[in-house]
Amino acid sequence: IGYFEGLLNGEGSIGMVEGTFRDVLADNLNTEVSLRTVKCVNTAVAFYKSSFGFVRLKKKLAAQELDRRVYEEIQSSLDLLKKLKTIELGNVITPTKLGVDLARQNISVKSLVILINQKDNLSNRDVVAVISQIEEFKSFSPKQTERKQLREIATKLARPFKNAVSSCSIKCEVLIRAFIENIVVDNWDLKRQQRECVLIAIRALLCLKTVVVENKESSV
Repeated sequence: IGYFEGLLNGEGSIGMVEGTFRDVLADNLNTEVSLRTVKCVNTAVAFYKSSFGFVRLKKKLAAQELDRRVYEEIQSSLDLLKKLKTIELGNVITPTKLGVDLARQNISVKSLVILINQKDNLSNRDVVAVISQIEEFKSFSPKQTERKQLREIATKLARPFKNAVSSCSIKCEVLIRAFIENIVVDNWDLKRQQRECVLIAIRALLCLKTVVVENKESSV
C-alpha cells in the first residue's frame, strides 16, 4: 500500500504501473463488456479514467495529450478484441460467446492469441502440449528443489520428456500429463502446483473448445 501511496504522491517509478495497466487493458475491457458495464467507447473511456493507471498518467501528461492517449489505447484494445472475435463493435459494444467464456474462465487475451494460432495444429500436436504454452503457466518456474522429481515423473510418462525442467510450459505439461496418467507426485508443493495447473488447463480447454467450434461454424 505504501508503494502505491508513494506513486500517488509523485514518488517512485510509474513505468511498471503504466506498463502493467496497458498490458491488461484488453483483458479488463473484455471483462467489462462481458459484464455489460462497458457498452460504447464513452463508457470504455470512463472505465479507463477510474483506474489507478489513469490517476498517475494524469500527473504526467497535459490534458489534451492525456485525452488523446486514453482514446488511442481504448480504440487499440477494442480493435484487438474485435479481431479476436471476443466482442462485436457497433453502436453498442456486445460480447461474443468467446468473449464471455474468456472472462468467465479468467484466461488472458495473450493466451487467447496463442490458442487461436495453435488451433490449426491440433491434428499434429497433443491438446495438452498446446494448452501448456499459455501465459497463465509462465509463473510456474522450475525450482532447483523440484528438478529431481520432475525428471523422475517425466521418465514415467507414456511419452517421456528428455528435459522436464527446461521451461515453465514443459514443467506444467509434465505435471498435467502425470495427473491424466495417474502418476503419483510425492512432493507436496509439486502436488499443489499440479492441482493449479490442471484447473488452469481445464479453463483454457473450455476457451479452446469455443475457438474451435466458432471457427468451424464460420467456415461453413
